[in-house]
Amino acid sequence: MSVNDSKPWWQSSTIWAGLGSLVVAIAGFVLDQPASSSDIVQGGVEAQQVLTGVLGLLAIIGRLRATKRIG
Repeated sequence: MSVNDSKPWWQSSTIWAGLGSLVVAIAGFVLDQPASSSDIVQGGVEAQQVLTGVLGLLAIIGRLRATKRIG
């Protein structure tokens, strides 16, 4: 690959999916406040886990589909 085969980091879907996954994981710790209903808390935890998994999968897919380096 030559230098012309690179792209700026902000154009990388892999980077964005990874950052999104990181934000969701951190938000889970920051927003871990008790609620009045355990069903609401459990639903939030499950949604966070699903979203983190989807974003992680998107990061892997983005890396596999990548044709340019990040420069």
